[in-house]
Amino acid sequence: SDPPIKADALVFEAVYATFEAATENRLKLYLGPLGSWLLPAAMKQVKPRLGVDPALLRPIDRLDAFNAPTLFIAGAADRHVSRAETQRLFDRAPGAKDLWIIAGAAHVDFHEFAKDAYETRLLSFLSPHLKR
Repeated sequence: SDPPIKADALVFEAVYATFEAATENRLKLYLGPLGSWLLPAAMKQVKPRLGVDPALLRPIDRLDAFNAPTLFIAGAADRHVSRAETQRLFDRAPGAKDLWIIAGAAHVDFHEFAKDAYETRLLSFLSPHLKR
């Protein structure tokens, strides 16, 4: 197992739980229900074409390496990273954590989408945790 990642605090924005889920979401977004059927074939192409084993692209499996307060941010209308994926990550994360689902936001620049709320939320989360 890798050593824990040393950080005062962490923020995850629109992060997929697994590469498989991210791929399936995108296939379904562009191809509808057929996308789920094509997922196995698409996953078999990842390592030969990209040189990366998709089994290594699973943030949900690495959350135990984070020993810092964590904020998860997601858009309520995000079709690339589902609310269920964000909830799975949040539930799996150890220690102090917070979850912010931004109403109306899709898979976008959250700072641009809700500038004032974003700045207020991030500062209120990070301020007590960042070491000076």
